[in-house]
Amino acid sequence: MRRREIIALLGTTGIALPLAALGQNSNKIWRMGFLARGHESFYDALFESLKALGYVEGKNLIIERRYAGDQTARFDEFAAEMVRLNVDIIVVVTTPAALAVKRATTTIPVVFPNAINPVESGVVASLAHPGGNVTGGAAQTAALSAKRLEMLQELLPGLSRTAVLWNAANPALTLAWRQTEIEARKFANNSSGS
Repeated sequence: MRRREIIALLGTTGIALPLAALGQNSNKIWRMGFLARGHESFYDALFESLKALGYVEGKNLIIERRYAGDQTARFDEFAAEMVRLNVDIIVVVTTPAALAVKRATTTIPVVFPNAINPVESGVVASLAHPGGNVTGGAAQTAALSAKRLEMLQELLPGLSRTAVLWNAANPALTLAWRQTEIEARKFANNSSGS
């Protein structure tokens, strides 16, 4: 499956179910908050899928889109705005946005299509029982980060140095960074002992 199809599948299911649970009133105009760093074309699949399910922007759906760019502190402002607008559901596509919305409301349903380490970053209580008003899909990148370094070491046995680029502003990536550091130390200890 392509990334676009996955976002559409996860996002549409996660959004359409709460809207359906609120009741099917054909006269109702739904309001959705959508918080992201910026527009990316693969989000379009989500909105196209909602349209296919009968949620048509400008007809029975208003989407309040807010993009923070590199200013993640704006997510707190946007979350408070979504609460004031009394949206029916909030879709967040970054961990900082999910944490901001979680701080702002305990009643409006919040859906993340694919959060990075949502338990470790504090977005949800557990994968099996997220608790509260926040739910969605998960990408467990911490274990994969260490595994990627392990695989790189197997592919390049003489490897003695590597660099890792990560976004320190995203709390979800902190655990992945820590796991990578732990794996790197194990590798360094094994290499020096040989």
